[in-house]
Amino acid sequence: MIKIVDYSFEHFPVEYVLCGKFQTDNLEKRFGRYRYLSGCNYHISINEILESEKKIRLQNVLKTCNTEFDLKELRNSSLTSEQDTFSVDISDFLFILETDYLISYDVDEAVKIYICGCGPFSHKKKISCTKCQEKLIKSKGVMLELDYFDYLQRAGLCIPADEIGYIYHHACAIFTYIIDHENTLKMLFARLDHKTILGTLIVESLESDVFIDLKIICECGMPHKKIYTATTFIICNILLNNFTKNKNNLCHKEKSDKKRKLLTLTS
Repeated sequence: MIKIVDYSFEHFPVEYVLCGKFQTDNLEKRFGRYRYLSGCNYHISINEILESEKKIRLQNVLKTCNTEFDLKELRNSSLTSEQDTFSVDISDFLFILETDYLISYDVDEAVKIYICGCGPFSHKKKISCTKCQEKLIKSKGVMLELDYFDYLQRAGLCIPADEIGYIYHHACAIFTYIIDHENTLKMLFARLDHKTILGTLIVESLESDVFIDLKIICECGMPHKKIYTATTFIICNILLNNFTKNKNNLCHKEKSDKKRKLLTLTS
């Protein structure tokens, strides 16, 4: 950091340097992709980094190799996916929507704002229409008097729109109900398309929410349902990933406890 400050004074016409403004988010994001493409290993070799760079370049090329679409359609192509067709059968899970799942779930506002701002922020970059973007993100860097959220503000976190908060509430309420009922949880994970089932069930729940109108179509021609559906599946990913990590942590803890007991008995 001292060398960076000295270099800044020497090569740039600045009077002072705010050391607290230096961030490594982009660097961490890049190495996060390297780890993901190298089998989710924390420690990776130089060869794995070079191989990951080739994969990233190949992914970027494949995104734009289709010449059948114009620029506007290509930019919004990620919103038009097979998830929008809802061909999955959720009849075995519709009984959840007849319970009081929304009333019984208690929302942590700070966590809700953080997650709802994180997901739509990446999704917002894929949308060119300003009005459609406003349906995802309300503002950025606003203090909300929530200790946990304000503590994370750093360069300014995104404040989600109210509709995204409603989606999060529906998603967490449904998933919490499934987790609390073991038979329902087994029935969900017995299916290979559990993510699509959960997302479809959430959208079905949103259909009856008076605070969200999924039938509105923006002036640019983009249906609001398509925007909210993509956001719903992002939140589904977060919920399922967190659930899987918690289960893995419990398994590792049980294994370590058994190993410690075995060492105690044999010593």
